[in-house]
Amino acid sequence: DVVVTELVDSGLLGEHILPVLRHARQQMLPGGRVIPHAATVHAMVIESTEIRRRSRVLERDGAATLWWGGRDVTVDESYTCEDLAALRHRRLTQPVAAMEIPLSHPPPRAEDASESSLCVETDLEIIADGQADAVAMWFDLDLLPPDAGASTCAFSTGPGREGNGWDQGIYFLPAGHVLRRGQRCRLRVAVVQDQLTFKLVGGETMDTTMHSPPSVPVKVGEMDMAHLNDTRHIDAYRQALTQTATTALVQGQQPITAVVEWSGNYSVLGLVAASVPAFQSVPLMIVTGTEESAITLRTWCQQGLGTPLRSVHVISSTDDRASSTLLDFLTQALSLPPDQNAAGAPSCQHVLVIHELVESSGWLRQGALQEARLLQSVLKASTTTTTTTTVVLPAAISVFVQGLEAPALLRQNRLEPENLLGFPAEQLLDGLGVRKFRELDLGNTQDNRPVTAAAMAFRVDMQHLVRAGQGDGANAEEEGEIVARAQVELPVTEPGTTLHAVGFWFLLHLTPPRADGNIENDDKMSFNTGEEGTSYGQGAVLVGPAPVVAGQRVQLEVVWSVSR
Repeated sequence: DVVVTELVDSGLLGEHILPVLRHARQQMLPGGRVIPHAATVHAMVIESTEIRRRSRVLERDGAATLWWGGRDVTVDESYTCEDLAALRHRRLTQPVAAMEIPLSHPPPRAEDASESSLCVETDLEIIADGQADAVAMWFDLDLLPPDAGASTCAFSTGPGREGNGWDQGIYFLPAGHVLRRGQRCRLRVAVVQDQLTFKLVGGETMDTTMHSPPSVPVKVGEMDMAHLNDTRHIDAYRQALTQTATTALVQGQQPITAVVEWSGNYSVLGLVAASVPAFQSVPLMIVTGTEESAITLRTWCQQGLGTPLRSVHVISSTDDRASSTLLDFLTQALSLPPDQNAAGAPSCQHVLVIHELVESSGWLRQGALQEARLLQSVLKASTTTTTTTTVVLPAAISVFVQGLEAPALLRQNRLEPENLLGFPAEQLLDGLGVRKFRELDLGNTQDNRPVTAAAMAFRVDMQHLVRAGQGDGANAEEEGEIVARAQVELPVTEPGTTLHAVGFWFLLHLTPPRADGNIENDDKMSFNTGEEGTSYGQGAVLVGPAPVVAGQRVQLEVVWSVSR
């Protein structure tokens, strides 16, 4: 009699509700009722530099940041889901009710807009000049048909609704579309291949021709695209890699013998290393997180930085043969005896290891420390000589913390008892830790503001990180489970406020240690994941609410373990 489904995401059709309900209507329910009955799509055009850098390759100084070898890099999804209240953006048009989609009787599948039975054009009222980066959409979901006599059986996913647990869909627009007040512009909305599509008709278009013609199409995730566009991050590593390559030569040491980069999926730090002239003939192994990303990076390496990178090897950490392949690579790279120094003694061979411990969310990349230690073990097994050392980038990592007033984070932690139907969700979620840890955007001052001074909790040498856990200690800390621990005092700077969370971020010291063991504090040779304008978010731990007043000091223990 009835089919009930909630196969909708914040973009409405992303969980394939149309083909599911079409099949249900044809095979199971020719005359019954479907809940939900219909959805009304609302949309507006926005400008957002954050969405821009996550949806397409950006240009800098007249050339695309990573337009190496003519690669055509595009994002692999047509939209993302974001809380509009938290996303920094400007509205360029007034919202419009763009389309109603019947879910009770889904339309036939269409392969393009020309054959779609659901394709409408709506006039837009432009309220601000700007670059059209995306269409922000939300929907009203009518659970019952109008003749059911139940007008309250509907809800909206629109921004601003009290208690709204939904994000909004952010559909990416092609580069180069500019809207100006007074112009005529229309929004074309269509359901194509059972997914929503949006297209602007009218307005102005800019010349977005790249200076190098694309030759190899590559698709990456939106956060990977943001990393590719993070020129501050890439430039800092490029300068540090260049200095690392020249340091040994200046000091009369053996040059870098091999380079290993183990930094996640679409990290380009290995290719950045390959672009450094001193490393172009040095064997390089890139270890990615998935076979898909390994295939993509192999394609990039075949195109090369103008010429094929024959010395670059790419493997996936999910490959069953990854460890043996890496061992074979290092064994072969280190098989040649090191040169003799001026005194006639063998010089030390150097292996450069590049890690990216922090992921785009602002948290430590899951499994990164275990990967670093595994690599250290493989390095030990690859050679019997005692003259092989590793140079690790980043050379050190500092952890910073700050108390925050962030009621929005606390609202995300709330569970409504009447919605749980007796299920012990609180105990389950507390056990998983998901109600304690949050992602954060320090630049969004509407959702959070500092209530204490910021402080550095500790600085950890990367050599210590990768070697921890290889001892014979009897307890967790001696075994390396605890990487660092610190007691921190955070002076409250704001009068009469509430502490909801402690935010944290990282400073990556990229410069290798000097001869005295100190890390050079050169801004060009470091990268701060807490700075605005980078591709990184920040992390937060919920600790409140706790009323605080100016002059108080918050006592905080910060622990960095292998797991978190």
